Amino acid sequence: MPAAGGAAAAAPGAPGGAAARRCAARTTVAGERGGAPPPRAAAAPPAPGGGAARARPARGAPGRLIAEVAAELARLEMPGASLVAGFACEDAPDGLAVTLPDYEVVAPDAASSGGGEPGRRAFTESGVDQMELLAAFNPGSPPRPLRSVASGGETSRFLLALTTVLGAAAEPRLVVLDEVDEGVGGRAGSVVGEALRRLAERHQVLCVTHLPQVAAYGARHFVVTKASEDDRTWSDIEEVEGEARLREVALMLGGDTPANRAAAADLLQSAGE
Repeated sequence: MPAAGGAAAAAPGAPGGAAARRCAARTTVAGERGGAPPPRAAAAPPAPGGGAARARPARGAPGRLIAEVAAELARLEMPGASLVAGFACEDAPDGLAVTLPDYEVVAPDAASSGGGEPGRRAFTESGVDQMELLAAFNPGSPPRPLRSVASGGETSRFLLALTTVLGAAAEPRLVVLDEVDEGVGGRAGSVVGEALRRLAERHQVLCVTHLPQVAAYGARHFVVTKASEDDRTWSDIEEVEGEARLREVALMLGGDTPANRAAAADLLQSAGE
């Protein structure tokens, strides 16, 4: 007999809807750097010092990005987050002749120090710098690479904040967020739902979530079930509206009971659905 696995997904219909799903799904952890570096550009390096004049202004450019991400994190109930940019460059015999430190931390309102030893640095089509964001989520803690300091919930909210800020300047597109609220508790779930709705004002958003607080903000809500029979396994998807959606949100809260239905109705009403 087929066995259905309880899962709910929500996806927007018209551009601008955020959505949700209740199911066990894989988790993507943000904050890790991976993959091979881009190929080195084959270009003759200019005279010593010529590249540094261009690199130093670039090292001050992330200030606006960091400030906007920090503001978005405050909306996501992380007002104490502190962000800075770290810049690294590597030596290369055939690289670009510049005068830059091997590693430099630049705060949002600060300029590059302008120090460093002259030398030839590895460069690609995007420049000599390799940038990473450093974060501190607790008062008094020094900023460190995100992968070293963030919990699952902090990483999820950081990713959402960065996506929202970058998305504000991007052309309208489809944004798929799988488990963006991983590690986020119910209390913070509503602010995550609100952030998804802000992102959906410009983009089509498809979100996968375990949280009913996030699901309530979906413009459209789909239920995904997994079934199997003999040696066959398949998934079905069905949109739920009205009473069916209320029941699904109640199930996400723990079961289709009168108390959970009342709580689900409150969530949907608070989200404006």
